[in-house]
Amino acid sequence: MRSLAKHLGVAPGAAYYYVANKEELLQLVGQVIVDATPLPKQGSWQEQLRSLIKGTVATFSAFPGSDVLAGSPGPWRRAYGRPHQYLHDLLVRAGFGDDEAEQAVFTVRVFISGALRTAELCRRAGGTEPLAESPELDGAIDTLVAGLTAALKPD
Repeated sequence: MRSLAKHLGVAPGAAYYYVANKEELLQLVGQVIVDATPLPKQGSWQEQLRSLIKGTVATFSAFPGSDVLAGSPGPWRRAYGRPHQYLHDLLVRAGFGDDEAEQAVFTVRVFISGALRTAELCRRAGGTEPLAESPELDGAIDTLVAGLTAALKPD
């Protein structure tokens, strides 16, 4: 909060006029980032999933340091409601049962958290190519999608 206040040029306590605590501030920041994440409407479920992951990585990458928020517990997770429900519904429409869809959502969120952390580390190391546009991320997404597709096939 002190860094934020300094950046804004206000007294450290001034931010608390608008938010009760750091957790509430993180929730508000998280909501802005999540709301900016595009939710694809066209294509197969695999194409929509691919677009969702790439869009999430691109959106979060526009906010340096937000990778920490995406993987953190607590108030940040409440902001993730809209994409979580979108992803769950997408997977149910693809043929997953509710429990399997929730497990797949968890898997995708862990994947996205790792991709966001990788993007942040690349940024800090001076990387200039956006991870969301990299062939490495495309290959990793292809592997994830293939695994989820295989999970739909009967034994």
